[in-house]
Amino acid sequence: MARSSASSTETTYLFIDGGYLKDKYNKTKQWFEGNGEIDFYKIKGYFSAKKAFYYDCLDNQRKAQESESDFSLRLFEQKQFFNSIQEVEGFHVQLGTLVGDGKKRRQKEVDILLAVDMMNHAIRGNMDKAVLLSGDRDFRPLVQSLIQMGTYVLIASDEESTAKEFIWAADSHHKITFFDLYYWSSNSLISQYPLLDRWNSNDAHELHNYSLVKKGLLKEHKVMLYKSEETFLICFPNYKNSIYNYYIKSNNLSNLETFCCLENNGNINWE
Repeated sequence: MARSSASSTETTYLFIDGGYLKDKYNKTKQWFEGNGEIDFYKIKGYFSAKKAFYYDCLDNQRKAQESESDFSLRLFEQKQFFNSIQEVEGFHVQLGTLVGDGKKRRQKEVDILLAVDMMNHAIRGNMDKAVLLSGDRDFRPLVQSLIQMGTYVLIASDEESTAKEFIWAADSHHKITFFDLYYWSSNSLISQYPLLDRWNSNDAHELHNYSLVKKGLLKEHKVMLYKSEETFLICFPNYKNSIYNYYIKSNNLSNLETFCCLENNGNINWE
């Protein structure tokens, strides 16, 4: 099978490392005030996947100090979560096991299940393109083997926590951002927690009637906080080395700072 780039006629399969996705999505819950609900139908559609496979494990070990009723409830909620994914058309759930105690607990079989499924579908010619949603470098030999077999492989992960060698092993890479995770959430959450007003501009009048409050840094970006009556505005001058300034506005300073940190995957250090 010849290698190919994305096209409208290719068959795409999506393989999701469940533990990795949940870890990245948990950060988004800061915006949703501790709530969270992933819409797996949206993720499948985003990557134009015909089929999608989700790999995780059931945490069925009772924790220390956990009551029988709390344990039963937690187990029930996990099963409901996996069942809700399985109910999405074209989605399939594969569960490994959890072994060990306390901080030594670890998943078993999950990575093997994912690797075996990807290899089987590639060998049988079921897919032209494989999307692997994971940042686990241990999958690099698997990706390299699929590439050699002629399957087009796209890795979807948080670029900053993913080894370059893993990214380079694939044909292409999709950097998962806060906005991806936000729009992969349920419509009810999106409706309840809309994004802040934001825009690019090089017009000096954008700061008319605003007073500078303080300056800082968010990773390599300069940050400037302004205030006008009850409105707060953060400006990133020449954002990402462009000619434009990037502005974000809110009446809630805490929400404004949280949004900036989530979008840029870092913390603001005020002077």
